[in-house]
Amino acid sequence: MSNGDPKCELCHGRGALDLPPDENGIPRTQRCECVLIRDVVRNVERGWKKLIRAPVLNGPSPLTENEAKDLWVTASMGMLQTHLRHVAVRMGPDWGFKVVTDSDLMVAWLANASMKGERIFDPEAQAPVSQEVMTLVDLMDPPELLIIRLGVKSARNAAMNEVFLEALTHRAHAGKPTWIVDSPQQPLGEGHLCWSYAVSEFLVNWTRVNLGVSPEEFLANSFTPASDLSLTPTGNGANTGGTKRVTVPGIETPTTKDRWSKKKQ
Repeated sequence: MSNGDPKCELCHGRGALDLPPDENGIPRTQRCECVLIRDVVRNVERGWKKLIRAPVLNGPSPLTENEAKDLWVTASMGMLQTHLRHVAVRMGPDWGFKVVTDSDLMVAWLANASMKGERIFDPEAQAPVSQEVMTLVDLMDPPELLIIRLGVKSARNAAMNEVFLEALTHRAHAGKPTWIVDSPQQPLGEGHLCWSYAVSEFLVNWTRVNLGVSPEEFLANSFTPASDLSLTPTGNGANTGGTKRVTVPGIETPTTKDRWSKKKQ
């Protein structure tokens, strides 16, 4: 456990509280409240730097309770940050999520190709080789949930859609969930660097989630049937072609610790 606040009347600086032994008589502890918030913030920042600074969300998010599912999310960067922050602070200090971009996937793939001495025609191949991520697998494997933001990669590379598909199939093979995020301005469809017919076939049964995009624009950018992951629509919601628009207000409700504090007991 992390060191707590020396002035804390609960743990007296220890950072942990004793719990009754389990059925086998093994002692148990849990984080004290004085270190809880700090550890949650650190974990959120590990997943995506500065995510904790995103605007707070009042009310539910369609992303909640879907941490173990494959999702295809359409959202602006700001809307994604707001909803993801809402989820991350409720998943607790030990949730293993990571946000990467399509550019990160390509850099990891290029690093491995460069080490093999292959000739590469991509501006990003000139960037310094990462000492932490030497292969695409190094980037894809560790997180419980991998979130891939699309549209960051701008320099053309004919292998981009293949690298993206490899990432998706690798995660599926490992039995780990993946969220991919495109934007209304750069929808994942024909002409997108990550798109191919093989990618579209792979994603055909993925659940679609629309954050703050009009139903008309959302459906116009869809090339696969959108399954209906939704909350009950608000009064100004719409139901067009099976996709519901969900309007979510803007101040955060109190953090609930039950879901993950029980895991540590």
